[in-house]
Amino acid sequence: MGLPAGASGQGKTEQSAAGGAMVEEGVPVRGGMTGEGGAAAPRRADGGSGEGGGEGGEGPAGAAAKANEPYEWIIPMLVVEPNPHGPVAIDTAKRKTAGQIKVEGEAKCAAWCRLGYRLARATHGVAKGSWYCELAVLEPKAEHVREAPHHPGVRVGWANHRAEINAPVGYDRFGYAVRSRDGAKFNKARGEAYGKPFGPGDVVGLAIHLPEDSKPYEPPEVRELRVRSWTAPKMPKPREPEPHPASYIEYFLNGVSLGKAFTDVLSTTYYPAVSLYMGASAEFRFHPNAFSHTPPAGFAPLSELETVRPPTPEPEPEPAVTDAGAPVAMDATAPAEGGDVDVAVPAKKQKLLDESGAVTATTTATAPGHDDESGLAVMETTQ
Repeated sequence: MGLPAGASGQGKTEQSAAGGAMVEEGVPVRGGMTGEGGAAAPRRADGGSGEGGGEGGEGPAGAAAKANEPYEWIIPMLVVEPNPHGPVAIDTAKRKTAGQIKVEGEAKCAAWCRLGYRLARATHGVAKGSWYCELAVLEPKAEHVREAPHHPGVRVGWANHRAEINAPVGYDRFGYAVRSRDGAKFNKARGEAYGKPFGPGDVVGLAIHLPEDSKPYEPPEVRELRVRSWTAPKMPKPREPEPHPASYIEYFLNGVSLGKAFTDVLSTTYYPAVSLYMGASAEFRFHPNAFSHTPPAGFAPLSELETVRPPTPEPEPEPAVTDAGAPVAMDATAPAEGGDVDVAVPAKKQKLLDESGAVTATTTATAPGHDDESGLAVMETTQ
């Protein structure tokens, strides 16, 4: 019975009589969290509380109820956005990096967190190709270091736009990470033995390979989903990305490969991501000039994703207008070096009025260099 509609005409929904919705494109923002879990948090378009139908009051809600029409509900959606212009850095936008993460430095590549694990991700993501960057583990913030067992910790890896930011990387199926305490690797909150412990002074290399023939599922840029229902709709179920064979993630510790940590990762867009715990501090390095070690053969630095914003075109000057209202045609031919500018001046009738207002003379001025070989203005006066 529903009337589905995407915010920009995109997205596909099916509204059931029970108020549930299935969405094939887009990812819903869940209440209080950005990935899995949390309560559904749709809001009514008219600003009401949405407790069933009823007579309703004044305004859009009352009008809809009186017209025996269901309410319109808005469900905010997570979207995959194109990589922005400018250098790669830590993305400080809402729902991309947790608010408890403190980003430092002019380049916005260093960060720390004083409490439990939170996630910070980079501004630029990759969907295919072979890419590399580094994370330098810095000295923790001493004023926020606590006694055992709450030692500072780091988890670093790759995550997509659906990864939960209020948890460590690898908490859900949308992130892959390695842990500093023991070198274990994490995905879906399950840890497995993998590498070696690391800490301040160490540099972790992050390499990801996504085959060129991969076709990652990317939802369109629908920032909100609108559905009609008498009661709050159920949270939509997004389409799930599929594992891509031949893809893998590999880590390096101080330039030495730890081997492939994950294979056949989900076919989606990935961002470098780090989670910090109890005063831990770290800095991403995306440019080869900042690398401590040479990237593996065939892997490009993430800085190659950087693009420069095209300059804003200057507005064209408005053409001059004569007294009669006709545009003045200008000669755009550039003069020779050291020469004079030859500008076409339109013929102009000048009416000289006597005291009584009658026309007594008409003067015609012709552009120099057009009618007279000498280049002087030709003045023709009729008395």
